[in-house]
Amino acid sequence: MPTLPGLAPLDPASNLVCLLGNSAGDYLIRLKDVNDVIVMFECGWLLPHRIASFVNSMKLGCFWNELIRRVLVSTELSAGEQDFLSSLRVDGVRRKKVPFGVPSFRARTWATTLDGLRFGLDSGIASGLVVGWGALQYYRRKHSLTRTRCRHRGEVDLIANMSNQTCVRLIPVRMIRDEGQYIGAPEKIVVVNRRRIDGSTILAQLLTDRHEFVVGEDERFIPTVFYDVCDEELALNPSAGYGE
Repeated sequence: MPTLPGLAPLDPASNLVCLLGNSAGDYLIRLKDVNDVIVMFECGWLLPHRIASFVNSMKLGCFWNELIRRVLVSTELSAGEQDFLSSLRVDGVRRKKVPFGVPSFRARTWATTLDGLRFGLDSGIASGLVVGWGALQYYRRKHSLTRTRCRHRGEVDLIANMSNQTCVRLIPVRMIRDEGQYIGAPEKIVVVNRRRIDGSTILAQLLTDRHEFVVGEDERFIPTVFYDVCDEELALNPSAGYGE
């Protein structure tokens, strides 16, 4: 398998973390998730001891068990295959009804809040409440790109503070202007700091006194968690040039 300097392929079983994280975050089982589990099974990547470790560390035993149930009832399997997949279920967790194919906004909000609470409790009650509250604040919103007045106070650094509990999206500035959401003459950015983003060979972060941007080749992005972009971020123009 070809690799680049400093990069190496992940253990194929690690794909389960991505699969579970995406599906549980949406609180929705899709046919694609069922197919992905079958592919991992047929490739020999579903190792029982690894599965238990991954699922328990993510506090997603209820969701995983329901996904396995969907696999069992949605696919044609031999008795031996059914027995093996059934053995991958996590013991000691209650059954959870997860939407299949059709999302439920309300169910997703409460389920992800409780998942965040359980995940955070590993580090104590305070941590559980913080992570659970953060999940509720995020998932209770129906996210859509919104232009707001600037409420940034002091330096903002979403990129440096990213974690597994924070979903930072990069909104292309060009896309916002192309859709007619930008009004006013762009101003040149006065950059106070520029640095490469760890793990990337093409992306860099630009910090001004109150805002941040991500740049990569010819594209410029505004980082956001809640899909809100302020007037000042749109008035500043990373395309007009930036300092090193």
